[in-house]
Amino acid sequence: WLAVWDGGLRYTNTMEHGGIFGCILIDGLILNRTPVRIKHVTVGWIYAFFYLIWSVLQNTVFRYNPEPDEDDDAIYDVMKWRVEPLRATITFA
Repeated sequence: WLAVWDGGLRYTNTMEHGGIFGCILIDGLILNRTPVRIKHVTVGWIYAFFYLIWSVLQNTVFRYNPEPDEDDDAIYDVMKWRVEPLRATITFA
């Protein structure tokens, strides 16, 4: 959410990210007392790793945009691996 936050607090933006996150935490950790095990964390890290690989390939190797001057293939503005690789690396790390 911080990667795409423009500084303003709008209801829709806040509820899409923070509100749903809060509801999931309350439901999963307080109401249902769902245990979090190491395999849950491992699956999350594996998912993040594959997302990183896909993001880099999608923005550097695969060219969907027929206009080579435009760089709008990135999912988020901070993930433009071709234009700002250092910023994208810091954001992903």
